[in-house]
Amino acid sequence: MALDERTQNEYEKLNKAPAPVEQRKELSDKLETKQEEGSDLEKKTNKGFFKTMKEFSLWDWAKVTGTSLLSLALTVDPIAWIATTGSYLAAYATTNRKNMNKNDLKAQTHLGNVMAPILYGFFGFLNKYTLAAKVGIGLLSYPILTSTVYALEHTFKKYSPWTFFKDTLKLKTLYQLPAEIYREHLKPKVWRTIKNMLKFAPFATPILFLPRRYQMVALAVERYIGRMIVRKTSEQIEKEKNNNNQSDNYKKQYRKEA
Repeated sequence: MALDERTQNEYEKLNKAPAPVEQRKELSDKLETKQEEGSDLEKKTNKGFFKTMKEFSLWDWAKVTGTSLLSLALTVDPIAWIATTGSYLAAYATTNRKNMNKNDLKAQTHLGNVMAPILYGFFGFLNKYTLAAKVGIGLLSYPILTSTVYALEHTFKKYSPWTFFKDTLKLKTLYQLPAEIYREHLKPKVWRTIKNMLKFAPFATPILFLPRRYQMVALAVERYIGRMIVRKTSEQIEKEKNNNNQSDNYKKQYRKEA
């Protein structure tokens, strides 16, 4: 947890220049207090997977159970369903060990439940074709599936079923939601994510030779890696955004001083 910069700067100045002992001791105590507060706050916010699940209300459990049962029925194959939904949850738990929250955990569960029957149907369609056609269709599907995942994840995080229903009646989801998804996810992230994921495409080729059930299981491993890439891409974009903001602030400050 970062310390108060002003307090830190004051403490460093006092160490470099002569100052009363009482003032030094006061600042030293202040820094120690902030360190302890930061450590306590980190412990409180650093919740594990199962502790986060304990925060689910009965209504949360009802929604998760309902979507899971529906997804299982549509996917048909229990192993394929477990592999798909489980891979989304495992990737989320790995990349968010220190900042899990129940809303994101629910969103990942719903995301896995939606994607499981979609991917199971996709592989059923794909397996009707020759190997060359499978490779071509698989590569073309990257932008579509990646955009779909970003869109669903954004929707599940932002909207509860009731809010989504109300906004749909007001026609908000018809123009506002697509614009948000494009601005926040598709435009800055999709192509960079695809570019990074295509590096692993040769390793995914053997999946095409497996039966559909095991295609879903093998894809779960690739998806886990893919979710790590999505996380890394988002962090890179956020870092670039912060650097650009800092650069703009420096320019503004320089102009004022000039």
